[in-house]
Amino acid sequence: MMEPEQIQPMSVRELFKNAMRKGTEIFSLSLIGNFVIIALFSTIVFILYDYLESIEVNNTQLNTLGIINNMLFISLTSVNVFYLLVNKEDQSFMEKVKSSLLKTLKVMPTLLATTIVFSIFVTLGFALLLIPGLILFTYLGIYAQTIAFENQGIIASLLRSRDLVKGSFWKVFGVLVSLFILTTLTILIIAILIGTIIPANYLWLEVLIYCISYSLMMPFIGSIYTLLYFDLRARQEAFDYNTFENEQKKIATF
Repeated sequence: MMEPEQIQPMSVRELFKNAMRKGTEIFSLSLIGNFVIIALFSTIVFILYDYLESIEVNNTQLNTLGIINNMLFISLTSVNVFYLLVNKEDQSFMEKVKSSLLKTLKVMPTLLATTIVFSIFVTLGFALLLIPGLILFTYLGIYAQTIAFENQGIIASLLRSRDLVKGSFWKVFGVLVSLFILTTLTILIIAILIGTIIPANYLWLEVLIYCISYSLMMPFIGSIYTLLYFDLRARQEAFDYNTFENEQKKIATF
């Protein structure tokens, strides 16, 4: 589903324009897989939150966990979107949905571990000073796509992300920070509304609202991450559509 003109360097404006188009194209395809992923992990997260609140963990720690959860949800669902975008088109609707979800599940252990390591680095950076956290967030923020397309490991994916971002720091910074702020504010507003409208014991309804919210956002956010990854590769190395197709064959049978 990727086109030759999308496997090349793009301006930020072109990046967002193409991402909106690709997100629209795979919107319905992404809903089932992303809903399943978010339903599973948001249920776990809410149960964990209830437990932490019961033992009176302070709000700062809860907010930190909220940031980590946001990163986790984005990494998992953006990889599902990634696979939908790079999969072959000669499949039925449900075959595409199933194939992308299964591939996401296969790399999920690496994604989970890497997201935890990434979150620890970024959180420590923010705790020391704001700027180190932002720098780490930018340089390491493309790790999920390197896991999905290049089958990189935990540390290797973070180092690979750093290498790809070199030379394009401010572009990546602007894109990733904007996406993080957008998702964080959206979920914060939803959380506030949930807290004022829904009784605390309606866990299933809270999970449902979060599932719907992320599922609606992630086709577009995941598309931005995907196109940004290919943009960086095209800038950094001999990467074109022919190379993309050759590498695509490897994950087609993954």
